[in-house]
Amino acid sequence: MINLRQEESSTDEIGKVPRSPSLEDQEIMQDEDMAVDETCTPWADLVDKSVMKDLSPMEIKRQEAIHELVHTERTHLKKLKTLYYVFYIPLQSSKHLTAAKVEGLFPHLLKIIEIHRYVLRGMRERYNQCQMHEETRGRLTSIGDIMLGLFDSQLGEELIEACSEFVSNQTSSLEFIKATRSKSKDFDRLIQRCEAKPICSRLQIGALMSTVMSRLTKYPLLLEKLLKYTDENDPDHVFVENALDASKEALIEVNEQVAVSENQQFLKEIQRKLDTSPLEKAALQLQETKNFSLIADGRELVYDGHLSWRIVKNRTTNVYALLLSDVLVLLEHNEDKDKYLLKPRPDPNIKADRSPIVTFRDLLVRDVATDGKAFFVLSTSSGGPQIHELVAHTVTERETWILKLREAADAWKRGEKNGGTGQRVTLERRRKSTPEKLVEPPCAIDSEEDVLETEPETTVQIQERLRRQTDFIARALEKKMSLMQRLRDSLSIGPDQPEVNCPSQPEQEDLVQEPVVGMSSKILRAVEQADVITGLVNQLPISNQGSMEEDTVQQPNYSLLQVVTC
Repeated sequence: MINLRQEESSTDEIGKVPRSPSLEDQEIMQDEDMAVDETCTPWADLVDKSVMKDLSPMEIKRQEAIHELVHTERTHLKKLKTLYYVFYIPLQSSKHLTAAKVEGLFPHLLKIIEIHRYVLRGMRERYNQCQMHEETRGRLTSIGDIMLGLFDSQLGEELIEACSEFVSNQTSSLEFIKATRSKSKDFDRLIQRCEAKPICSRLQIGALMSTVMSRLTKYPLLLEKLLKYTDENDPDHVFVENALDASKEALIEVNEQVAVSENQQFLKEIQRKLDTSPLEKAALQLQETKNFSLIADGRELVYDGHLSWRIVKNRTTNVYALLLSDVLVLLEHNEDKDKYLLKPRPDPNIKADRSPIVTFRDLLVRDVATDGKAFFVLSTSSGGPQIHELVAHTVTERETWILKLREAADAWKRGEKNGGTGQRVTLERRRKSTPEKLVEPPCAIDSEEDVLETEPETTVQIQERLRRQTDFIARALEKKMSLMQRLRDSLSIGPDQPEVNCPSQPEQEDLVQEPVVGMSSKILRAVEQADVITGLVNQLPISNQGSMEEDTVQQPNYSLLQVVTC
């Protein structure tokens, strides 16, 4: 038992008499969960040598892994209770915050504590059962079913829900505490006194709160180690294996829920700084721009980043792009006022405005043949077709944007077919490291040697390569048809004009005239063949998600694309 009386025999301020243990200090001293030592003593040093002599080296390592799992569970519960005793209770008792506000700072803390107490109690009961038999004395023979119950049961659902909300609110809770400390000296002194308690082991409130998420990330590592030293014939093997899978799934689910929450908080912050006045004053008035809100019901952030919006060849605007679950939004940041502007941009080529809001209706995303970092986004707004040319910072970023746009648009279309607002795309927590590098777009059709030299590709990457090849072929055929048509028009060749045969040994003048007359039928046949091939290419089934179902087939609208490529 930690001697908290001696440790707490300190002074609040220099020169004052040492204070007696407070009510929460006395409660801490009576709680056996707070008596665990942070240092993990090796299992071999805790058991009698006679216990180890009949064990195989693998079993000894397995017992060490079980001991580490149990010990870290105890220390984790201690940190959770430290957060409760040292911060939660004093803040509840103080005049600075209401009880509801304190609960909001530490959502579901008591439930998380109770769940881990329940798991630790199961471990202790299992250990006591093993001590009743001579052959298992000093050991814990099985623990997989207990860990499986933590994740793959009603208990696991409660843990995921509680941890998700706690972690999601952690950043805002710490920001609130920091802001309140700067405004109130009394509140600041209260937090300082709490953090100075020896039981905190010099950990501040933020470090203690972060243990909720860090513990979830450690479970798969601990269970992998345990599985490594558990024989396949051991009855506990299947439980440990299933517990490992369940712990990974729980971590993924918590991360996804935290991502949704953090992204919603981020959208609220951008919405607070959003200036729609340029959109309201513009001549362009579209249905999707009226009363526009980033935080409309069901709207989620899928991806974000900086792009350049190219209106004409030599004029671009830096924008902050937000890919939401149903639209792409292009914002201009006014740094002086810290505002995000929804601002249409006039296009002199069409004498109309380009909307900063791109809907997913009839959305197509295509490469720009002359710029490896640029891509076209073609869609249909309530005012008609819209074409946006966007430029990324790198080729990899462009590929990521293209992939994310297609995934989001497909999810939205499936949701529309099902009568909903859309289906959720796999979300990422904002500000992650560089996205996974995708396959570089080919400047021409890859040779077989090039394909063989690349690293093994996933099904999605292979189908993405096929998509780009199809797009490349289609654009090449479009350009070929256009050039042939221009050649035919410039030479005034009609479809019914008779062909003149060339002499067997033509003079120089005859060679010059051959394209004018002798090649007329060849050009016409080539144009007809190009039409047929283009039609076949347009009928190829293309799926963004690697699925070949009929409802996800996307037929490229090359009549609209001709405006760009020809």
